[in-house]
Amino acid sequence: MEDKINHPKHYNNSPSHCTCGRRIECIDITRHMGFNLGNAVKYIWRYADKNGLEDLKKAAWYLNDLIELRESITGMFKSDSDKVKVDEVIVTGCIPI
Repeated sequence: MEDKINHPKHYNNSPSHCTCGRRIECIDITRHMGFNLGNAVKYIWRYADKNGLEDLKKAAWYLNDLIELRESITGMFKSDSDKVKVDEVIVTGCIPI
């Protein structure tokens, strides 16, 4: 029986397996990403098994939001060495002091 709460089919459909033999799930990948990027990957991952074009449009929305955020934040830092700070803001939502 499908576990619709912890392991729904539309997130557990990867042909890839972990070294332990378990199928790789979307959350295994996205839990290490920022909110926007993680959601974009989630919607791309499941689109064929759940909401089709609607999920692709949601993924595009999150990617566009991430692009706008990155463009607006990038101008706040003066040097290329501050790229890590830009990524930190994207992931945490906080501007480092």
